[in-house]
Amino acid sequence: MEYGIWIERERRFRIKILQDWPEARDQGIYRVCQFCGEICLCSEMECPNCMSSEIAKTQLDVEELLSGKRIRCKVRFERMV
Repeated sequence: MEYGIWIERERRFRIKILQDWPEARDQGIYRVCQFCGEICLCSEMECPNCMSSEIAKTQLDVEELLSGKRIRCKVRFERMV
């Protein structure tokens, strides 16, 4: 599977989940990796991009979420292929 195709699908899926999460939707607070800046889902204990466990709640603009630039999931992709 090609990363470019996979990440576009993954970004759509993750953005939908994050938009439905009440804390993100109502207050703009997301769980962000403090090492690489990846936006993580509420169930993820380690960053899917770099595997860091340094994840903290951070306020972000919805435009930043929708851009997809903070959703890369490189380690997750590498483990799949």
